[in-house]
Amino acid sequence: MADKKPGFLRKMLRRKEAVIGASILIILALLAIFAPVISPYPYAQMNIREAFQGPSMAHPLGTDNLGRDLLSR
Repeated sequence: MADKKPGFLRKMLRRKEAVIGASILIILALLAIFAPVISPYPYAQMNIREAFQGPSMAHPLGTDNLGRDLLSR
């Protein structure tokens, strides 16, 4: 007799909520893995000369009043 029960993965792929949840988990895992590339500056590193800069290639979200990178913060 052939067992015709669908596998776990196939069953989960039919559920929209499961696919969305798995996608969110994968995105968060990838962000955690590539965090040093996405945010190369230390959290509290200050550079007064770069204070209040707008978005640029070096600081994609700009800097705050103490020159800290907003993406890293």
